[in-house]
Amino acid sequence: MLLIILMVVAVYSGLMVYLLAKIGCTPAKSVIDVIKESAGRSQVEKKKAYERTFSAR
Repeated sequence: MLLIILMVVAVYSGLMVYLLAKIGCTPAKSVIDVIKESAGRSQVEKKKAYERTFSAR
């Protein structure tokens, strides 16, 4: 039962982020951009981005 509830919440959350991004909500757009960006990068690119972020701190 708990697994079903968690799945429903995950689907609902994903749908809400998608719909909010479609209507122009900036935070939702940034979430979609992060998901798309991280899915399309290789491991080397991810490591370089992490190093850049870490060195900036």
